[in-house]
Amino acid sequence: MLDNEVLPAKFGHIIASNKTYGHRFLSGKEITVNSASLIEYSKLLKENFIILDALNRKEIIQQEIQKIISGKNLSIIEDNELLNEVVNLVEYPVVYLGQIDEKFMTLPEEVLITTLRNNQRYLMLRNSTSGKLAPYFIIVSNTIGQDQGKEIIHGNQTVLGARLFDALFFYENDKKMKLEKRIEQLKALTFHKEIGSVYDKIESVKAIAEKLSNRLQADTAKVIRAVSLMKADLVTEMVGEFPELQGIMGYYYALNDGEGEDIAITIRDHYKPLGPNDYVPTNKVAAIVALADKLDTLNQMFAINIKPTGSKDPFALRRAANGVVRIIAENNFALDIKTDLADLNIREDVINYISEREVSINNFN
Repeated sequence: MLDNEVLPAKFGHIIASNKTYGHRFLSGKEITVNSASLIEYSKLLKENFIILDALNRKEIIQQEIQKIISGKNLSIIEDNELLNEVVNLVEYPVVYLGQIDEKFMTLPEEVLITTLRNNQRYLMLRNSTSGKLAPYFIIVSNTIGQDQGKEIIHGNQTVLGARLFDALFFYENDKKMKLEKRIEQLKALTFHKEIGSVYDKIESVKAIAEKLSNRLQADTAKVIRAVSLMKADLVTEMVGEFPELQGIMGYYYALNDGEGEDIAITIRDHYKPLGPNDYVPTNKVAAIVALADKLDTLNQMFAINIKPTGSKDPFALRRAANGVVRIIAENNFALDIKTDLADLNIREDVINYISEREVSINNFN
């Protein structure tokens, strides 16, 4: 439209007009736009239950959340990424408070967060006093419930309950078998078709980890034990269902098995850092194992001529090399990349690549 006139335009089979529709459930009727004025257009849509401005929708959600949790000793977990996603999933946001059955609160917090956030797009809450995850969650609906939202809340709680029931089943079932007993199963899990199984990968990491441990005067027995168990959670039901929880579930299962804190932390943190903004393991055993795992990955991938090229890096080798540099630097390990890594039987082209990443990171900092 230009002013009050509909311009003669066509895109494919669609012909321009001044007709549109309000909210699918709350209005649904055809409405006529009489002006190209954004203010008038926004007002017309709002009368038909569509909030045009995303920032306005966001403000409404934030204000309604504060009203709902007021006086309940609850605080919202700040998650701007999820909030922005939710803002763009609704036209007319209506906020409700859902409740989690107490029996599911025995699940690790990361499992609850993965289910609520990643699967259901619920905003999460903490107990303001304890800081622990609260048995409540925020539903942002795209419609007004006729019964003060009871049916909407019940429906969401039912769906969430089914997901958490499965998660609790996996969790309790996994705990029946120790990680140690799962190591053999890793022989059937392929790391790379030209390299071998995850079990083979672990055996390869052990050789590097042992040398690093001796070089850095760490507890070698702990380091080797941690390497043996570090990938065992990959064959658990929970990680099969939620791959993003690899390492994290291993942490909880290791503690359940009676493994020491150093071992459990290492299983959780040996994948770290996962990017420039992620933390570096500072536990000495965890840092050594994370370093050995990354060096082994680089060594084996370069050996079969899989190397990062330009923007292509499907095996995240650039991230692994950056991780090597950061782990050494941030733990103040007395390791020289060029000389000491050669003593670990790391390939020359791998050492050169890591050295390049070291220069790049230092220049950036």
